Amino acid sequence: MAVSEIISAARYNEMQSKVALVMGNGAGDFGYGQNLSSSQVVRNTDIVRATHMQKLKTDIDKVYLHQNNVVSSLPDVAVDDDITDAVYVSYINLIDNIYNNRFDYDISQVTAPETGISSERRTEWGTLDTTQTLAHEVEIKFNDADHFRHFFNSGGEIRLRATLRNGSGAKYNDWKSQIAALGIVTINYLNTTANSGTSFATGAYDLTNSYQTIWTKAGSGAYDDNLITYKALVDNNVMKVRVEYYDGEPKPGITPGTSGVDERVTGILNSIVEQQRATGPNVEVPSPAYKNLRTIG
Repeated sequence: MAVSEIISAARYNEMQSKVALVMGNGAGDFGYGQNLSSSQVVRNTDIVRATHMQKLKTDIDKVYLHQNNVVSSLPDVAVDDDITDAVYVSYINLIDNIYNNRFDYDISQVTAPETGISSERRTEWGTLDTTQTLAHEVEIKFNDADHFRHFFNSGGEIRLRATLRNGSGAKYNDWKSQIAALGIVTINYLNTTANSGTSFATGAYDLTNSYQTIWTKAGSGAYDDNLITYKALVDNNVMKVRVEYYDGEPKPGITPGTSGVDERVTGILNSIVEQQRATGPNVEVPSPAYKNLRTIG
């Protein structure tokens, strides 16, 4: 059967458009921001050649590897006569697969954790008489709105965590346990997750240009008023995250060894922002720039 009867320019362009939407600049929640090997052909004048199909295969294979970490089963098209109906069916089926699974990625196709920025406090804090709330605020600046989309579409994540060490006392122990139980607060395109705490079902694409709470984690027992709150916003190509550590007043008599005395929080508190980012020969998105807007020191 003649080449033009199997894959017309219109059919080829439809396939290439879908691949470009996933692999290229894209729009909305599509696009990894990568350069393409394939391009559109001119309808009614160009014939779809083997070279067109191979360039399209190159783009498809890169997306498939990013999503699955295995080579696709697409056949090579060495000469024009290789463009058969069966080849077209195999191409369009795999294209639909990578299109529908565009947010998928294999863990080997990303790098994590990558250092973003951090803030450390070595002095005591807390109680009603002194600093009761510490806040760490960070600006995460992308090159433009497309860079923001490409980062999250390709599996990028913003990761927030904290450590507390070298302190002593009942309140220190509760804060340390609270931070450990929380683990890593992860913001991806769809949602925010952590090991424990309260979810607000908010991902990067849900954020507005005003701060909204995306996760909270309370203390326990006599210290259940202690609260860690995570907030975030997006304004054009700038994302901001704010972590608040609120030291509440302890309740007397709930936990053995506590009497409601509002002692200070001792130890070294470190608030850390890291990232996961698509990297490698198939899909690689540049890192955004991190800057502390407010430190906890």
